[in-house]
Amino acid sequence: MTSRLSAQELASLRQAAHLSTADAQDLVQLAASSSRPELPPDEALAIQLWQQELQTFSSGLRDQQLARDLERAQQTGVSLDTIRRQRERSEQVATSTVQHPAGQALASLSTSTAVSRLPRAGPSGNTTGLAATSQERAVLRGEQGCVICLGSDDLIQSVTMCRHQFCGPCLDQALLLAARDESLYPPKCCQQAILTNWAMRFVSAQTARVFNKAKKEYDTKNRVYCYSPECSTFLGGDFKTKVDLTCSKCARQTCSACKAPTHLETQACAADEDDAAAAKLAKQVHGVRCKSCLRVLERFGDIRKASEQVPSSSRTTN
Repeated sequence: MTSRLSAQELASLRQAAHLSTADAQDLVQLAASSSRPELPPDEALAIQLWQQELQTFSSGLRDQQLARDLERAQQTGVSLDTIRRQRERSEQVATSTVQHPAGQALASLSTSTAVSRLPRAGPSGNTTGLAATSQERAVLRGEQGCVICLGSDDLIQSVTMCRHQFCGPCLDQALLLAARDESLYPPKCCQQAILTNWAMRFVSAQTARVFNKAKKEYDTKNRVYCYSPECSTFLGGDFKTKVDLTCSKCARQTCSACKAPTHLETQACAADEDDAAAAKLAKQVHGVRCKSCLRVLERFGDIRKASEQVPSSSRTTN
């Protein structure tokens, strides 16, 4: 088993990969400029392969960093965005220390390690692998390796559109995190949703149950939850007609239309049309509706009286 990259090594690799990718782009633009003679085919191919390998390497680093951030967010109970902002601030502080002699010595050590792991063009024009772990080199050569932990054990068939692979434990963890935090749903790789229906074949039965339960909730647009704040269990959604839903957890009943406690048909509800709601409201207050203006009139004994509140600003004085 190979040692895991430290947070500092991963940050240095990401920064070095970013700079090298920019250098590769400059070479491509220089080769395409009209002021420069056409490159030999071998050299042009070497630059193209180097650029592709750098892009693959950078994508793998981003996935690793996301996995680290997700792991820390789960351990600390802090949101993923907060973890990301804290890390970015720490990286900015670490970068600023390079101006100090002691910081330069520390930075040079991590940077030299990072640069030694970057894909680079060899003297013959072909690209060489990484001076890193065997698992990292395998991933960069296009061999099998988990996109999160870079391990080669317990790999499963690809469940992503980008053809990256996961090991069983990492895929299991990715689906659980997405089920617990809607901001991480659907789980993605390279900004593309994982094929979760296919992924269900490779995770534990418990993970599949938890994820499918969350998926049913997250995929529902007009959701209904138990009206009790102490419960708030998901009851379903997207109902075409009004129904009374019984909570399987607390046995309380919730109206699917107004999402309030179940009520009598004679009570006003969000599902009612305006006229029907007004008629029900009149019955609730033991009143009637004016045939002329259709307002609800409040009944006082045998006298019918409409109480209208006139704003003080609209009143005039003699």
